[in-house]
Amino acid sequence: MRIVNSRKGVDFMVLMFFAVLILLAALYAQLFAKAEAPARVIGESQIPLVNALHDRVVLDMFMRGAVEFSLGRATDVLVQKGGFAEAPCGGVVDGCFVVNKDDDPKRVCRPDFMALTRQEFNTAMDGFVAKYNEQSRVVLPLQNFEVSADQGRFTAVSISPVELPLRRVSSPVVIGKVAWRPGVDIVSPNLPFSSFDAAFRTLQDVATACHGDADAQSCALRRVPVAWNFEKKGDVFAFRVPVGRFKVCYGLHVVGAAQTTS
Repeated sequence: MRIVNSRKGVDFMVLMFFAVLILLAALYAQLFAKAEAPARVIGESQIPLVNALHDRVVLDMFMRGAVEFSLGRATDVLVQKGGFAEAPCGGVVDGCFVVNKDDDPKRVCRPDFMALTRQEFNTAMDGFVAKYNEQSRVVLPLQNFEVSADQGRFTAVSISPVELPLRRVSSPVVIGKVAWRPGVDIVSPNLPFSSFDAAFRTLQDVATACHGDADAQSCALRRVPVAWNFEKKGDVFAFRVPVGRFKVCYGLHVVGAAQTTS
């Protein structure tokens, strides 16, 4: 996977820009009004901002590695479960996720892939976040990432802002705070989300078109990609569907014309 720079922290950088402008204006006034004490003004004003920028850089480095690893964990679980947080509507037959019911064969039950991904991603991230919080002045909330995926791009963004207090040198007094929502984009051709989407469009097409067909098996095989392996398990058509480097088995109850009239 290749990580690209996040644009989710633009608000933080804008804040830094205006903070520097305000600092320069204040410094200018102080130099002319109190020329005898410029060193005090510079030290008290700049060091908290420098510390905040340092913490931001450290957090960005942490986020890139943690997000990539957590995404790998989440997608592995996603594939193992076929996208289902719980058993599908048709149950599981010989390791295949049956995605329709025999009494309602035209309706395919489609899982919420992103809900399961979000759950597993946040669980994996929590382990990294807990360790990060032990060693950093920045405290990150747990279960705090919203995720999305589109066209080979995965995005994770903090839901609640991260807040960093600004303090004067050698003083516990808080003079302000900086808040931002860390986020990371990952671009990879191996993300499984588009494969899942395409697979369920095809499964729905087979379920709709082939129910009641005189030759239901031939009807199904004409509609699925050649890369799908087919096997019949009783009255269930089982398809092994390539998803990334794995294959997921999905099953369909497909009732032919002879069965519907008997």
